[in-house]
Amino acid sequence: MTAQLTHDDPRLGLRPAEARADDPLTGVAMRLLGDALTGSGDECVCAPALGVPVRLLALRRGADLIHVLNPRLSSLSDLHLNRAETRPQTGPVQRHAWRARRVTLAGTQPGGLPLSLDLDGPLAIAVQQAVELLDNRDALSWVTPFHRAWLRATDAPVRARARAINHGLHRPDGAALRLLDDRRVQVLSDDGTPLGVIDALNPAMPVEGWARRCLGLLCATSALRHVMVTGPAHLPLAVAALALVPGLTVHHPAAGWPLAAMQVLDLGAAFRPAQLSDAAPDAPRLDAIVAGADDDWLHGPDALARIRHAGRRLSGDGGVLLIHGTGPLARDPRPAAGRVSRGPRGPGRRCDVPGRDKGAAGPGRRPCPRAGHREPHRSAAAAGGGLHGLADGSPVMTVAASVAQRPRILFLHLSGPGQFEFLGRWLAGQGWDVTFMHGGIDADPAHDGIRTRRFALRDTTIPTGDPRHILDHAAQNCRGATELMFRMRHSEGYVPDVVVAHAGWGVGLGVKLVWPDCTYVAYHEWYYTDRNWDKRRAEKPVDLAVMISDRMRNLPITGEFDLADASWCPTLFQASRFPPVLRRQITVMPDGVDCDLHRPDPQARIDFDWLRLPADRPVITYATRGMEPLRGFPQFLRGVARLQARRDDFDTVILANDSVSYGRPLARGDSWWLRMIDQLDLDHRRIHVNAMRPRDEYVRTLQASHAHVYFTEPFVTSWSLSEAMATGCLVIGSNTAPVRELVRDMENGLIVDMDDADEVADAMAWVLDNPGDAADLRRAARRTILADHDAARVFPAKDAWLRAAIGAPVH
Repeated sequence: MTAQLTHDDPRLGLRPAEARADDPLTGVAMRLLGDALTGSGDECVCAPALGVPVRLLALRRGADLIHVLNPRLSSLSDLHLNRAETRPQTGPVQRHAWRARRVTLAGTQPGGLPLSLDLDGPLAIAVQQAVELLDNRDALSWVTPFHRAWLRATDAPVRARARAINHGLHRPDGAALRLLDDRRVQVLSDDGTPLGVIDALNPAMPVEGWARRCLGLLCATSALRHVMVTGPAHLPLAVAALALVPGLTVHHPAAGWPLAAMQVLDLGAAFRPAQLSDAAPDAPRLDAIVAGADDDWLHGPDALARIRHAGRRLSGDGGVLLIHGTGPLARDPRPAAGRVSRGPRGPGRRCDVPGRDKGAAGPGRRPCPRAGHREPHRSAAAAGGGLHGLADGSPVMTVAASVAQRPRILFLHLSGPGQFEFLGRWLAGQGWDVTFMHGGIDADPAHDGIRTRRFALRDTTIPTGDPRHILDHAAQNCRGATELMFRMRHSEGYVPDVVVAHAGWGVGLGVKLVWPDCTYVAYHEWYYTDRNWDKRRAEKPVDLAVMISDRMRNLPITGEFDLADASWCPTLFQASRFPPVLRRQITVMPDGVDCDLHRPDPQARIDFDWLRLPADRPVITYATRGMEPLRGFPQFLRGVARLQARRDDFDTVILANDSVSYGRPLARGDSWWLRMIDQLDLDHRRIHVNAMRPRDEYVRTLQASHAHVYFTEPFVTSWSLSEAMATGCLVIGSNTAPVRELVRDMENGLIVDMDDADEVADAMAWVLDNPGDAADLRRAARRTILADHDAARVFPAKDAWLRAAIGAPVH
């Protein structure tokens, strides 16, 4: 099968490497696999299916998510011929394969313990396909954006659409679709006339150059819900857009449309016959119109009127009119729909944009702004409209639907949306054009008008014990992020007004190299130091190696301050970690908590598919990312053990991964959970442990909690602390600075010495024995969050700050 990754991708031709719990690549693969299996039902995915060359697979078995390192099939039974199987994990080719109905999967858990699972039915077949892919020397050669979008889709209609496209292209009937070679399929009109070619292995990437350029402009628009194509030759482009964008409807003329091809691809529901001249009041506003330069409606004495009408059909959110071809246009359509610019007819030509100086503009590039002037906001597809030259010399003209466009913001992180997710989605609802960008493989389809872009993550070859490892890690992250930003700027014409980047990982160090005129906000979480800057002394003894390591960690962090237009930090305590000369440049702005989602519910109870407790049963809860000393997990269990020895009228629910998220990882096969159950005499019938759960389960657990324990060493404050207080939990917190910033003893919670197990047990017992006083503290905890951390207050303040920074009008 022909390789579909970029020609120089080092993963091609490699056998997946052995998975190791301490390997960063394995950790990245585990996160990606977890994201891919968020849906319900039994499912299996292996790392190469997502483009990660490591021997790792994940199983969704009911409510359980199981990661298996270096899997193998130790037994197979009841073989049968599985006919015409095709799955996104194993490539698009349909085939007959002998499969076992029952298998035994063996491997290793992330904690190092051996694992053996007996599987049957569809899950057994899926595991065989995954292991087959792991053993394939060309395991990554088939991976395309189309297949990743298929795999990651959680909506049944979206998955069904991808499956139907794949099925139709690999079993062409010859009348509507004709196979040209091992991957190219010719689309035929109903009378047999050739219309275009589709790549059967990657239908999301058009074969023709003009169509690829048009697709890039379409996918760059702020939202893509309704697109009109004016001729049947655009069907391959329409199929590509439908393969990438969930919820898209394509409008097309009834005459000459290849209905038979649509039927073979099972895309009838995604197409709707319509005319561009349709003036019905209920006709939907179009996000894009794709036309050919030879279309009759673009010529003749009434061409201008028809173009003006097309402009009125476009959405005001940045809709675009794309015209491809080499024929001359009838007239300059500038009056038709807002500001329109004439661009280059070929390489090296200059173009004039109203209100701007002239600048060099080659094919597919926007005019250069005058030095010292910010580029005003334009259409998401081409930033102000214009006639853009394509690689094959065909121009594409974009006509902006309106002059007033949405301000653009790009959120940049290493591993995911992170703390920017809720703010970004709220800003999108306030008229912002929002894009998330982080490390990973390929881009997700747009959801709710929000795009996600991913850049390549590169591992450093410097050992972890070497202080240079940290610097090279940041340099590799900077390289991957900056390369994608450069492509977005120069290939797609994307220019954000604001970039907000998570500082410290290196991902934001290249922002100003690509977009020097944007407003850059560095989001700071931590400064590594042993010093209390206010007391001018060290807090505790630290060995030399740790001091050197901290200094290396701080170099990428301090490097952000001379680049950023603003620096944000979420808490006063975290800001206090920075030296005074840097602290003066920091604005403390809380992350914000969705207090409508995280709210008290007196009727909530623990009633999940993995655990059910009586409604009147007292529950003590603990929820954080990992089970580790930095978050006080051993101390918490010691307190629970003491309380269990005194009374049996409560249960304990723990939501945390059996891993170390912060600090030095343990040896393979070791964990703090295993250590503590060996050390303590715990009644496991009354302790219920699960990994991090979906947010609805997490919120219900907090709502049902009688006492919620949050312990931490002086470090970054967890989101779970403010979320628990917003939910009305009575928080028992550690006597450390990050907790004391929110929790005041006997005013809105309890403060204890987390290293004193008896004091921890006494506090939990007091909560259970004094429900009236505890209720007062719960209400005070929620009032604390509503006053200063409620997203309903924080998000509008950030919105106003960002708009003021770029001179955008208040929404």
